[in-house]
Amino acid sequence: MLYVLRVGCPWRDMHERYDKWNSVYVRFRRWAEQGVWGALLDTLVELGLTDDWQHVINSTTVRGHSQAAAQQGDS
Repeated sequence: MLYVLRVGCPWRDMHERYDKWNSVYVRFRRWAEQGVWGALLDTLVELGLTDDWQHVINSTTVRGHSQAAAQQGDS
């Protein structure tokens, strides 16, 4: 899971040495639904191992509208 999150690759491109991609993805989703990731981050903040909540938003998680790429003045 951490490999995919760190590298930013699609789940299907996850290296085979980490198990089948679908098994890892299902586990990741289950943990997300159960709040495991939030609890982990809360613990890191409480221990002072991170300053605060940090989020990364990039083109792999947020898709722009097709017109967002148009040059200014184009219609």
